[in-house]
Amino acid sequence: MVLVERYLGGVTPRRLAKLALDTHAAAAQVAAHGVSVTYLGSAALPGDETCFCLFVADSVSAVEQVNRRLLVPSVRTAGALIVHGS
Repeated sequence: MVLVERYLGGVTPRRLAKLALDTHAAAAQVAAHGVSVTYLGSAALPGDETCFCLFVADSVSAVEQVNRRLLVPSVRTAGALIVHGS
C-alpha cells in the first residue's frame, strides 16, 4: 500500500469527490501504460486541511506518476501498512 498526504485548504465533500474522480482517472491512465497502480480512496480531515489518498501499487514511484498528472500537489508519498477491522 502507498499513502499520499496532501494539504487542501477549504476541503468540502464536493471537492473531495472531485479529487477522487480525478485521482481514479489519473491512476487508470498510468495503469494503461503497464504500471501496477490502483486508487482505493481518500479521507479528509477538514479541520486540519489534510487529505490522505490510498493506493495499491508495486512502488512509491508508481503513485508518484499518478500524482504528477493531478493539479493537487502532494506533500508526502510513502509506503503504508493498513489493517482492516473485522
